[in-house]
Amino acid sequence: MVDWGGRQHFFPVNVGGTKNVLEVIRKKDIPKLIYTSSTAVYGFTNTEELMSEEQSYRPEGFYQKSKLAAEEIIKEFSENCGIKATMVKLPTIVGHGDMYTSPMLLEYVKNGNMVYFGEDTNTNSFAHAEDVARLLVLAAEEFKISQNKAYNVIFEQQ
Repeated sequence: MVDWGGRQHFFPVNVGGTKNVLEVIRKKDIPKLIYTSSTAVYGFTNTEELMSEEQSYRPEGFYQKSKLAAEEIIKEFSENCGIKATMVKLPTIVGHGDMYTSPMLLEYVKNGNMVYFGEDTNTNSFAHAEDVARLLVLAAEEFKISQNKAYNVIFEQQ
């Protein structure tokens, strides 16, 4: 498995940045946080089963490990500082302005390397950035329901 960046890229942003946000939330007495994590914290499961929120973590690369470390910091701040957080674990996000994933997927399709894309056997979940934004707004609007919970987000074709 190859990460698209190293530890020096992911940990300062995903772990350090999350800690900085939590410190501001604590100091300003902001009681709520919606954190966007990633289903990547489970690793690459090679299964057709949907991921459950109780599934064990098996992060493989620096990105996955940094997102899991950030989740742990949020849990710590929640327990010690009373911050209520909703963790939304997102799938692969694609959309306008994406400079990594969308071009990579298009190249896979172009070269015939992604024959399962969009079929019933597809074990990867992709979400458009606009759908993710709507989901996060909904989580904020329904915070009384979502607080102190973690959600795996799987978008299905209709």
